[in-house]
Amino acid sequence: PLHHGNGMGYNSKTNQLIVSHNTGAPNDISFVDPNTLQITETKTLDFAIYGITYNEEHDWYAVGISGSSAFAVLDSNFVELGYYEGHDIGLANQSINTDGKYLYVGNSGVATNPGMEVLKIYNWMGEYQGIFRVDNVSEQEAFIPINGKHYITFYTGNGGRVYQINLDYSKLAEK
Repeated sequence: PLHHGNGMGYNSKTNQLIVSHNTGAPNDISFVDPNTLQITETKTLDFAIYGITYNEEHDWYAVGISGSSAFAVLDSNFVELGYYEGHDIGLANQSINTDGKYLYVGNSGVATNPGMEVLKIYNWMGEYQGIFRVDNVSEQEAFIPINGKHYITFYTGNGGRVYQINLDYSKLAEK
């Protein structure tokens, strides 16, 4: 029922998981009860997205726009607050997430540039902050910040792997 279910955010104010369908219904997001994993509502957005994340402080969402490096910031009613072209480096967009301060767009080179896995960093006003290279394990699927720690998941062909990474902001690559 969630199609590819490529990206997911958690809205702590409503206690809901918000899942982007990606392929199958690219404009749809579904709200899921985290306790029962039942879909409680589905909403269709004005554009196709590959991922969604939520910022509790602002009560905003950010969505990655499918087929481009663009992303949009939406209010809690999914009204567009800003649309940003993003920084295109020729890699596939895999995920969008936030630690509250920054937006992280995970990019994978599995199809276009094997071995190239990165996180592009933006602030909530859409300004590009730089890029982190990620040690290549295989196809990067998701970047997940939890309680000040950062994790990346990879698809390895016969399952997945989760790695904790250290983001040293003093080593943020030049813009």
